Amino acid sequence: MVQEITIARALTELKTLDKKINKKISESKFAIVCKQSSKKVDGIQTREEFNQSAKSSYDSIVDLIARRNEIKTKIVASNAITKVAIANKEYTVAEAIERKNSIELDKMLLVSMRNDYNRALALYESSNNKVEQQLNEHLETMFGTETKQKDNDVTIFTENFRKQHGYEIIDPLKLKEKVDKLTDEIDSFETEVDACLSESNAITKITISDDK
Repeated sequence: MVQEITIARALTELKTLDKKINKKISESKFAIVCKQSSKKVDGIQTREEFNQSAKSSYDSIVDLIARRNEIKTKIVASNAITKVAIANKEYTVAEAIERKNSIELDKMLLVSMRNDYNRALALYESSNNKVEQQLNEHLETMFGTETKQKDNDVTIFTENFRKQHGYEIIDPLKLKEKVDKLTDEIDSFETEVDACLSESNAITKITISDDK
């Protein structure tokens, strides 16, 4: 016999099975040493009782693992074909889960790009501020305060001075645009992903064996 359950319920059962399997394994004994003359192997159980208990524990654990594997396999298969829309982009559930798990890499890239851009911008502004101070000192020395009467000379000197001593940002990637875009992508995805997956899991169903 089979039964149809939602992915949400299947995920809950997986957690329960994991706890049962771990508990059963930790509590089970599959082999023991005792004197040949002893009637009870552990002071409590006879040999026959211990043998039955070990076999029963083993069979129970194997059955629990088999059910867990069946449910997990069905979930994985469903996730590979079920589609969800997150931040105006379509993913399979498997892709969305992977994106959720790997988005830390995008965050690392984002931090690196933002830091590089901010450092470059700060250095660019401070360096050019010093250049402007130097320029003003040169203008005052060369032309005094009557610079309006020598506008053409001042303009030529200023342009040449800035070209020779000024700083520029080498930014082949256009970091500001990339930072803004990636920030928006990450924020939009993380805002919607959990709700979208929960909604999908609540309505998507898989077929599994009846739990006996």
